[in-house]
Amino acid sequence: MSNIAIKVENLSKKGNYRDISFTLRAGEILGIIGLLGSGRTELALSLFGMNPADSGQIIVDGESVKLKSNQDAISRGIGYLPEDRLTLGLIMDQPVSGNIILTILKRLQNRWKLISEEKRRAFVNRGIADLSVKVSDPDVPVNTLSGGNQQRVVLAKWLATRPKVLLLDSPTVGVDIAAKVGIYDIIRRLASQDIGIVLISDEVSEVFCNCHRILLMRKGRIAAEYLRPQISEKDLSEKINEG
Repeated sequence: MSNIAIKVENLSKKGNYRDISFTLRAGEILGIIGLLGSGRTELALSLFGMNPADSGQIIVDGESVKLKSNQDAISRGIGYLPEDRLTLGLIMDQPVSGNIILTILKRLQNRWKLISEEKRRAFVNRGIADLSVKVSDPDVPVNTLSGGNQQRVVLAKWLATRPKVLLLDSPTVGVDIAAKVGIYDIIRRLASQDIGIVLISDEVSEVFCNCHRILLMRKGRIAAEYLRPQISEKDLSEKINEG
C-alpha cells in the first residue's frame, strides 16, 4: 500500500464540509463514517466532480486536478457507487448489459464509430463473471434483479473503466445479509488488486470489519482518525454518537 491513489488537502465546500484532508493509498480501504448531515456524501460527490469544492486540492497521480464534472473524475480514474442506486447508479428499465457498458461506450466503438458487438459481448460477459452477477440473460432489464445483484452490476459498470479509486457510498443499503457478505468479499478483492477504496457508511460494523483506517466525520469536519486495531466496534459506535 505504498502508492498514493488520491490525496485531499484542505478541501472545503460552504454548507457541506470544511478543511478535509486525507491520503488514500492503492490497495487501501478507507472508511468514512458519520451521522446523517455529517457531510460524508457531499464529500464523495465532490471527489466525483458532482459537487465541486470551493477551495482546497484534490491530487491524483501527483497532480492537482479540478473535478468539475463526473466526466472529469472518470477521466482521472475515479468511480462512484452512489447510495441511491435506483436513481443514480442504474438505468433500471435498461438491460444488465447496457448498464455494464454505459461508462465505456467509446472504447467499444469500431473504426466506423459503431459499437463492436464482439467487444460489447466480451465486456458484458467479463463483468458478469468477475462480479458473480446472478442473471439468466444479460439482456434482461436490471430492475428484474435482486438488490444485491443490482449493486454488483453497478460495480461491474465502474470496473469496466479500470478505476484507480472507487468511492462506495453505503454499498450494501437495501440488500440482504447474504448479499452483503458477497459485496464485502468483492470490495476486499478489489483492494487486493491495488484499487484505492473509500467506503462511506453509517453502519459501524460495515466500516469496522472492512476498513484498514477509519475517518469519523462530524458537522462537516473530520473529528477523528482511527486505525482499526486502535478502537473497538463498541467504542467507535459511541464516538459517532458523541457531540
